[in-house]
Amino acid sequence: FAAPVNEWLRSEWFSFAESRIRNTRLMQRNLFRTEFIDTLIQSHRSGKRDEGMPLWALLNLALWYEHWIEGKPL
Repeated sequence: FAAPVNEWLRSEWFSFAESRIRNTRLMQRNLFRTEFIDTLIQSHRSGKRDEGMPLWALLNLALWYEHWIEGKPL
């Protein structure tokens, strides 16, 4: 079955996802273009485009990095 990621990231989970994506040390390593990440976030927030899947992937990467690289508990 398909998970309703777009809907999840249009609910109260959006602020959690945005905060974790923007504030992870992974972003500070300059592996991603922050302008592109900002565009994904703004497009999804405004409803202009459904960017749930790329944001979901970035959220999971940020959480993975925090847990496995930085050693933070989930």
